[in-house]
Amino acid sequence: MPVCGVTPAAVERGVPASAPGFVLLPNACNDRNALDTLTVRDASGQPIAFQLQQLPGGEVLVVFNGGLLPGRYTVGVPFMGDEDGGVDPLPDPDAGIGLQPAEQSVEVTQTTPPPTRFGTIERPDGECGATLQLSPDDSVLPYLGQLSVEVQIDGGAPRTLYVTGTVKLVNGVARVDILPEGELDQLGYGSHEARVTVWLAGESVPLETFVVTLSVPCGGAYESEETGGFCTTVVPPGSSAHRELGTALGAGLALALFVLRKRRRPAR
Repeated sequence: MPVCGVTPAAVERGVPASAPGFVLLPNACNDRNALDTLTVRDASGQPIAFQLQQLPGGEVLVVFNGGLLPGRYTVGVPFMGDEDGGVDPLPDPDAGIGLQPAEQSVEVTQTTPPPTRFGTIERPDGECGATLQLSPDDSVLPYLGQLSVEVQIDGGAPRTLYVTGTVKLVNGVARVDILPEGELDQLGYGSHEARVTVWLAGESVPLETFVVTLSVPCGGAYESEETGGFCTTVVPPGSSAHRELGTALGAGLALALFVLRKRRRPAR
């Protein structure tokens, strides 16, 4: 995912003429004032008038004054970052190097009606899984460059699952973890509500919201070789099963220490 420039999905798939514009990810540009010298040109090289609209996640929506017309456009962003997550060094003005902008091409396609729903979001790992599988409808695909996804746990502050335009589909679906493993383990015992919201850039209301229930214990502190991931039979602290597990772990640890000490004895 580029750290600066047009969203990956827009570069790969284009942007429908019916979209409000296309989205830039400027947060990690080398030059914090890069957007002050942003240029947009049509296929003939003529400059296009535009306005910038700040989006809630820090992204920027580029809106053409006359609307989007089908065709190829070139976007110039000075000192654009590289695709490996790094940034190019600033040119040395004393070396006579011109401040040439990095350029990206964006194809504006024919008008496609905006989607009215996202599709489906499910947990492929079952009730105890913390991974979501996103399956967008065909009507959403032309708008992937405009799409962002966020999650709220138990009504807390929203956190971004996908920055605008960075949803990457593999065989038509995308997978993402609701929370990192360590934070999932810190959730209190019981059920927790995760509200997953899908947004289209420039819209004031979400495209669709999904509610997922997380059950704890189900994202436990130890892993199961049988499930290949989080143990689905973690028991709450204080129960008899928990005490038996602690005794077994303690015995195993004592045995491991005994073997370690035995190996450290010098040979006679």
